[in-house]
Amino acid sequence: LEEEKVAYGTKPEYNGEDPTKAADAQYTYTFKGWDPEVVAVTGDTIYTATFTQTAQTYTVVFDANGGAGAMESQSFTYGEEAMALTANTFTRTGYTFAEWNTVADGTGTSYGNEQSVQNLTENITLYAQWTFAQGGDPLDIVDADGTNLTINANSWASSGWPYTVSVVTTTTNTN
Repeated sequence: LEEEKVAYGTKPEYNGEDPTKAADAQYTYTFKGWDPEVVAVTGDTIYTATFTQTAQTYTVVFDANGGAGAMESQSFTYGEEAMALTANTFTRTGYTFAEWNTVADGTGTSYGNEQSVQNLTENITLYAQWTFAQGGDPLDIVDADGTNLTINANSWASSGWPYTVSVVTTTTNTN
C-alpha cells in the first residue's frame, strides 16, 4: 500500500511496477487498471488495483496402464460447461476396460468411461483400469510349500499374477 500527497488539481502518477494478484486453482489475474479512474485531485481518493481474471485450463492425460494404443490428451477450462472424457480406445489382450483412475494401481479417484467432468483444479493423468476377461473354470494349483490354491480366473488382479509358476500340470476328471 502506497500513500502519497498530491497538490489539488494535479493528476497523481504511479511509477512502480504493475500490481499483481496471485493465481489460484480457478483463475489467473492480469492488472487491468485503477478504480476509480485516475484524474486530477479534487479531494482525498483511494485508488484500488483491478484485475481481469482468466479461467485456468487443465489437461487430462490418458495412460494405457499395461494396455496398447494411443490417446490424445484432453483440455478442460475451469468454469465452462461439463464435458465428457474422451472414450477409451486402449486395448489389452485378455482384459476389458473397467474405468479410469488417478493412480495406476486403482487406489485414487475413479472416473467412468466418457464421464462428465467439470471444474478440474489441476492437471491429471488417468490410468486405464483393466478387468481380466478370460473366463473358464477355476484354476487349482499347489504352491511350493504344498498349499492348495484355487483361483477363479474372473478375479485375477489386473496388475498381474502374484505367483511364479515353474511347472503347470493339468488333470481331467472323468467322473
